[in-house]
Amino acid sequence: MSIAATMIVQNEHEVIRRCLESLRSFDKVFILDTGSTDRTAEIAREFPNVVYIANQYRWNDDDAEARNEALKLNHFGKFDWTYTIDADEWLEGKAADIIIEFANGAPASVLAADISIILTADGSSHTQPRLFRNDPRIGYIGAGHPFLGFLDTKGAVPPAVTLNVNHMHEPSPNHKADPDRYMRQLNKAIAQDGRTPRHLFYLAREFAFRQMWQEAANLYREYLNDPRAAWMPEQNEARLNLAKVCFQMGLGDEARAMCLGAVLRNPDYKAALMFMGEVSWPEHKGIWERFASVAQETNTLGKIGTKEGFGK
Repeated sequence: MSIAATMIVQNEHEVIRRCLESLRSFDKVFILDTGSTDRTAEIAREFPNVVYIANQYRWNDDDAEARNEALKLNHFGKFDWTYTIDADEWLEGKAADIIIEFANGAPASVLAADISIILTADGSSHTQPRLFRNDPRIGYIGAGHPFLGFLDTKGAVPPAVTLNVNHMHEPSPNHKADPDRYMRQLNKAIAQDGRTPRHLFYLAREFAFRQMWQEAANLYREYLNDPRAAWMPEQNEARLNLAKVCFQMGLGDEARAMCLGAVLRNPDYKAALMFMGEVSWPEHKGIWERFASVAQETNTLGKIGTKEGFGK
């Protein structure tokens, strides 16, 4: 079996070498440049397994569109598996070997595998289906925070297993050059798809990052009242985030009610148990912390990134 990595880049000269060094054992690395003006191309072309495509696609505030254009490079390349990675990510230790070994031995029925993405800032992790079959039916859906799905039905591709490898992520310095990118993408996604629960969830989070508490609270409430919001880990993350927002707004009763709602639906939700300790009476704080000390954080989204100011 063969495997190719795909990535989209723009002005990533500060981080891309580390990423590509970790992918030397992959058969190919297809890179779609969406408009770099720095040394990204020069550095990438030093690696013999890299195919670098520039001046073919311009960034359009649509993450799925760009990623699917990169996937087309592998459709033409006809490698059996695709591994998606960003320039500010890299594989550590035996990660590449484990991924390649899995791809070589996976049954034909396996379409995708989740990968543990580890955030260097705090060591937390979450999973995403980054390894999947090179199949034109499979691609990314959603302009902002896209998910891997079947392009015809819009259903998610089910990962068969989680590979616990060291896939590291340290946000690129380049992100600071365009802090409103995700907000634009999410507004575009809502214009295209309507106010879906997924879009509402991530848009609420963007407002919370900006400490725009009322806007964030309204969106989280809209999300939680939407009957289509049926995925419990995301629901509970929304309850916890709304609790943090309400606490910032001085709405202590609603904050406690929202956080307790997350705990009742998942008693193993460590982050929610810890926050219950913060918003409860002082004599109760130790009780919640004892509960949290044995919680394993199962069936949660995990920390999917924090920004200064949210939940402080």
